[in-house]
Amino acid sequence: MAMLVTIAIIYAQLHVASGLELAVDMFSAHFFDTKDICAAMDEWNILQALIRCASCRIETSFMVLGASSLATLVLLATELWTKPELLQNPLQAVFWLGWVYPPVLLLLYSLTRAAAVSEKCSRVAPFINSWDFPSEEEEYYQQWLHEGRQYIVQYIMQSEAGFYVKGVRLSNFTVMKLCYGFGALSFALLSHTMTTVLADAVKTRS
Repeated sequence: MAMLVTIAIIYAQLHVASGLELAVDMFSAHFFDTKDICAAMDEWNILQALIRCASCRIETSFMVLGASSLATLVLLATELWTKPELLQNPLQAVFWLGWVYPPVLLLLYSLTRAAAVSEKCSRVAPFINSWDFPSEEEEYYQQWLHEGRQYIVQYIMQSEAGFYVKGVRLSNFTVMKLCYGFGALSFALLSHTMTTVLADAVKTRS
């Protein structure tokens, strides 16, 4: 039952993150078609307010899932560190690993998709900066030094739009650090378990 609830929550998180990514893409596509700077600024204000509102609505679910995943990892680490023989029994190994790893991996994937919203927002300004705003009254070099374009680029960059969890902007770098920590912990537990099991096997034979 708990696994089904976790899957349902993560599905809702992924649905929201995918919708926010699509909204950023639609903003870029519409601005490219119209080249209307004033209208684009209004749309960007609405978009970043939408992203912040959506992230505030589901940030608690990220915190709850993160806390529960951390608690299960600590419990698994404690059990394996004190009783490495748990994984010798295939049934127990499937029970423990199947109880801990799927929720953690799903949470990391959900965090990755949420961080993709922040990364996509950070790429909007460089994308707009590559456009030209042609005008018959301007010379070629003036088109590439368009003041309106530079203004909206700076405006978007300084707005720092993205997916926030409790006031912290979620980025790919943050998620990569979490994945690295999870991988390091898993490797340490596996190494300790295998070392202990092999040592016991050697003692038994001798």
